[in-house]
Amino acid sequence: MAFTKKQKGDMTAQYEKWLQGSEALFVLEYTSLTMKDIDGIRAKAREAGSEIHLVKNTLFSRALDSQGYTKPAFLEGTSLVGFAFSDAPALAKVFSDFVK
Repeated sequence: MAFTKKQKGDMTAQYEKWLQGSEALFVLEYTSLTMKDIDGIRAKAREAGSEIHLVKNTLFSRALDSQGYTKPAFLEGTSLVGFAFSDAPALAKVFSDFVK
């Protein structure tokens, strides 16, 4: 399903809001994860005061650019982005444990 210009603008604005409110970002490129796996890591992130979202790379790149960040070279494929709103080390541990 294609997104309309309005939907893309809304998504970019939401990404910008998350960027402004987060202390740190963690990006995980993934393949062949199930929704059960993704829901599990999201639940652990919420416990740590953070959020994890699937992002559309093009729109996320625009949000990064508008906030003064440069687009990372590794932002390819399907990305899960973790936004640490309160405890960055706790979210880092969630991602680390998940990758293991």
